[in-house]
Amino acid sequence: MGKVQKLSLLFILPAIAALHAAILSALIAINTGWSLHVAEAISFSDPDVAYARAEYYRSIDPEISLQAWVKAASLRPLWPYYQLGALDAEVRLGADDDAIQQRLQKVLDLAPNERGLDAGIFELGLLRWEALSMAQKLIIAKKLNDTNRKTLVFALQVAQQVQKKDLICGIVNPKRTRGLCY
Repeated sequence: MGKVQKLSLLFILPAIAALHAAILSALIAINTGWSLHVAEAISFSDPDVAYARAEYYRSIDPEISLQAWVKAASLRPLWPYYQLGALDAEVRLGADDDAIQQRLQKVLDLAPNERGLDAGIFELGLLRWEALSMAQKLIIAKKLNDTNRKTLVFALQVAQQVQKKDLICGIVNPKRTRGLCY
């Protein structure tokens, strides 16, 4: 291979990579079943494609959503939001208590202080409160006492929907729930 051919490859390869990335982005943006299927086929295991697929199938087919979340989590194992998405799918599927505990523990272990996860942890934790271990319930109680008011109001709204508002009002410091409980 001559020097000119090597130089031309240096310019062509980045252009091909950019075109590939643009096509993937367009397919993800279209956000339909077929576009995500094609994106997955040409993506070379891109976690963003698995994430888009998981979100798309969240309410359509929780089983496919769970598979996509698990794939995304395997591709980015230190990203707690994928584990939270998998927990959401497991809650929707009615997974057993052990599976719920294990998945929630992964989320808590990966990001014990990540405030962006709190609303999701509260919502899913309240939906399956009886499935949680005592240690997980205590962690959620501590987080409820430390979270910002907007997230606390959200948690109380969820608690109201699942008939657990009295539980939350009993866990959280009364000064924090002033005007929200009773």
